Amino acid sequence: MRWTPHMEEHLQHLQDEPETPGDEVLVTIVKVSRIMDDLLLAVPPAHLASVEGQSRTPPILYVKSLVTKLDVTKQQLSQELLGDKIVQSYLHNAYMMVNSIPVMNSSCLNIKSGLSDFGKTDCIYACVDVIKQGLDNWFSFAAEDVWAMPLAPMLQFGRCTHILYRIYMTEDPAWDRFDLRKAIDLIQVLERGAEVMETVPRTVSLHSDGDDFFARTSRTLSHAATLWKRAFAESGVGDNYDCGIQGSTGSGAGDFTFDGLMSMDTFDDAWLSEIFTSWDSHQE
Repeated sequence: MRWTPHMEEHLQHLQDEPETPGDEVLVTIVKVSRIMDDLLLAVPPAHLASVEGQSRTPPILYVKSLVTKLDVTKQQLSQELLGDKIVQSYLHNAYMMVNSIPVMNSSCLNIKSGLSDFGKTDCIYACVDVIKQGLDNWFSFAAEDVWAMPLAPMLQFGRCTHILYRIYMTEDPAWDRFDLRKAIDLIQVLERGAEVMETVPRTVSLHSDGDDFFARTSRTLSHAATLWKRAFAESGVGDNYDCGIQGSTGSGAGDFTFDGLMSMDTFDDAWLSEIFTSWDSHQE
């Protein structure tokens, strides 16, 4: 939906005269979402970029302006809003998506000019740092909160794991994969996420046959942890990592797929379609 002056007017009115704390959260979410719309215009999803033949300007050159917009939005928030976990989720996700451009956009990885390392190092290290913050925030939600969690924070968890996988498995002189992967144990994150999802139905007394959204998500994460750990081990880089994560795009990793996870475009969350389909059928 195209943003109009009429929408801007109402958003400003809601910001100036909020009736509930939720109104302020909504205004913040809309502002962050608008910046994400700018990101989509600058760096369209892979299938659109290939069709439209875009990438005239290296996508990484948009990072600075997008981060500045996010910084301005964040600086305008009250301490109360900055402490809101949902607001934090949206902010962490936005910073992550912007800074992940160098590893998630093929045109950045394929640049052969002097621009190849332009800003990429700072982006990737900032990306891993904000992912760590985002995961800490995500795991701070109680099971009851996860049960009522909006869709965006739920999707953020999956995006975090995929972007980390790409960073850990992509060989690029702009960043040290071995150094970065020490910051976050990806396999442990998946396993911990599976445990969280598994506890939700019991906590909220959800009676199901084990085919509900949370149970299926738990199994998906557990399965992913097993397969990704195997892919890391088969990548042929060595065994000097405590978590069993090996970073390479060598044989074994290139052929590894899990329900399309490895080819995931972070702007397209279709990889969760099977889980959501089961959720819809369960609700019926």
